[in-house]
Amino acid sequence: MIAGAIVAFLFMASLWGMLMNKRWAISLLMGLAFFDIIGEFAAQRRFDIRIPLSFTVAGLIFLLTIIFKRQDHRASI
Repeated sequence: MIAGAIVAFLFMASLWGMLMNKRWAISLLMGLAFFDIIGEFAAQRRFDIRIPLSFTVAGLIFLLTIIFKRQDHRASI
């Protein structure tokens, strides 16, 4: 429960960072999404997991952050 509260706080911090155009925010969000994906495997203790909504959302967030980082990298060149 404590880890969940910490992750929720970090998600709020990444949202604040994105609203303030902080460069670290998207990396934090990517790390949190990856942590959530790995957490689903750890929680179910198997590799053939059921696909809950949180897993799907974390996967989409992770995919979107990769796309955003690529576009941001191309824009800075």
